[in-house]
Amino acid sequence: MQTELVVLFALWRTWLTQAEMQAAGETELVVLFALWRTWLTQAEMQAAGLIAIWLTAGMTDDAVSLDGYTIARRDRDDGGVALYINAFSFVTLDLPRDDNFEHVWVKIRVNKISFTIGVVYRPPSTSLPAFFESFENLLGSLILDTQEIVILGDFNINLLHPNDSFSLSFSSMCDSLGIKQIINEPTHATKTSSSLIDFILLFSSTPVRASDVKHDLVLSKHDLIFVQLDVPVPVCEPCYRKFRNFRNFCADDFDNDLRAIPWHIIYTLNDLNHKLDAFNKFVEDLFDLHAPYKTAWKPKAPWLTDNIRYVISLRERALRDAKRKRTRSALDYYKQLLNYITAAIRREKRAYLQFTFRNSNSSNLWRTLKQLNISASSNRANIPHHLANVDDINNHFVSAMSQATVDLDLMRFYTSRVTTSPRFAFTLVKVDEVMAVLSSIKSTR
Repeated sequence: MQTELVVLFALWRTWLTQAEMQAAGETELVVLFALWRTWLTQAEMQAAGLIAIWLTAGMTDDAVSLDGYTIARRDRDDGGVALYINAFSFVTLDLPRDDNFEHVWVKIRVNKISFTIGVVYRPPSTSLPAFFESFENLLGSLILDTQEIVILGDFNINLLHPNDSFSLSFSSMCDSLGIKQIINEPTHATKTSSSLIDFILLFSSTPVRASDVKHDLVLSKHDLIFVQLDVPVPVCEPCYRKFRNFRNFCADDFDNDLRAIPWHIIYTLNDLNHKLDAFNKFVEDLFDLHAPYKTAWKPKAPWLTDNIRYVISLRERALRDAKRKRTRSALDYYKQLLNYITAAIRREKRAYLQFTFRNSNSSNLWRTLKQLNISASSNRANIPHHLANVDDINNHFVSAMSQATVDLDLMRFYTSRVTTSPRFAFTLVKVDEVMAVLSSIKSTR
């Protein structure tokens, strides 16, 4: 099962300058946001970013609110940035302002996966080297505390010129952080030129279902860009436990079969390893008969006490009665038991884990978490196919260097100076000699 995360970034430039916008007041904003609200609602986007919206501290969120969306905004003289989130609760990250770019960041969780979403705007008047340094430092701290990242922004760096020094610097920065830029079409056009300056940045390993550029929309001077991400539901791998089942164990039958084992066969074997194998085989066959192995896939739940298991049985019985009787009272009784046992399990689990964390050292703690199937699995990556054949690797290095020219004079020089007499050897010493050496050592203290 997968949840679709649709993220839209819109670089929205009004057709008015900042002075004209301030003179027009909120009326112009309301009209433009009405157009924006209609398009965004029809597109059913779950996250949308806006840039250069010219909001001031005196303008409330009500003037730019969207039904079903919650806004996170950061106002500024250069235009300001905002982020609309729909269908997900989020936390706005309180990050320091930067003179080189504008930004706003939120953190959401989708299918238990942490996403950090940010909207970034770099005004064209700012220094690119200073921006690279500030932006890289910010990303370096953000990527350490998130599983996925989505960065939407106008960077005013034209990637249609890939050999430009600033484009190369930007690409190099992304590569060093393990980030990719997924928009490949122009996002801003004039009568004489076009440029790709609006980006969507993701982790290099993030799978993308679709991304596109929406042209010919009257909402913005820049084209709208969006990305669709499939967010898989993390599946907890079953923790298989293998144990011997003593439920039907009978001590008398076990003792009789133990006495019936032909132990004398062991004495007829000459090899010690064969004797040990025979002994182990007799014992294992005996236990397999009386206490066979059983495999359980459910993880351990040591917090389920006998009282809780008893209430669980009452809940299951109440569920059967509610299905059979189909009365209001039976259903209410089942719901009461359901709510009670859910809260009780949560309390017992919290108390057990707190006790374990408080009274375990590091090694015991990780062992307990692994038994409870809480810690991450340690699946080791397989060797890539192109590196799996050692013969191919050897042939590559053998053929990588051209045939070197042999210097015969140099070869004769070294071969003529080979000595067969050892230059280092251990010799026996007497105790008096060792004592004399130790006594001759002078102390500086």
